[in-house]
Amino acid sequence: MKFLQILLSIIFLCTLQRSRNFFVKANDDYFFPENSLTYNGYILRDCRYNLSRKAVYCEYYFTKKADGGRVKMHKRIKFPQSEVVSDCQFDKYKLRMNSIRLEFIDKNGQSKSNSVCQLKSDSQCVLPAGKTKANFIMKFTGDRSCTTKFYYNYGSTSLVSYEYY
Repeated sequence: MKFLQILLSIIFLCTLQRSRNFFVKANDDYFFPENSLTYNGYILRDCRYNLSRKAVYCEYYFTKKADGGRVKMHKRIKFPQSEVVSDCQFDKYKLRMNSIRLEFIDKNGQSKSNSVCQLKSDSQCVLPAGKTKANFIMKFTGDRSCTTKFYYNYGSTSLVSYEYY
């Protein structure tokens, strides 16, 4: 009976890992070089462009008081792609990201920023007032050089983990 439970657990885990709905496939990720992007005062870490999911993901960490103690929180913010302009051929060349720049776009043109969006609710952020869209301008090098402009209109946050101490 114990053997059957272990076997079913292994099959279940393998099934989850093969499903693209649960895990971000690592070989589709292009990690941002060190940057100073922020969200709601938090520094974003491990930002990456996931080509197959058409999204940018970033992690952020913070602590807060709760029930007489403290909680260390780990959250993820996701920016779904609204459009993309790219001269990169990801399936043909080996590429790595070597620079990233964030710009907001409004009727008057473009403006640079380090803050990706503004807090709207506990699970969503929006662009600053008057801004119609934002883009990450990603420059890649490798077998050849190219640029991708990844546009987004909002971000959504989710809890990854927490720890009481």
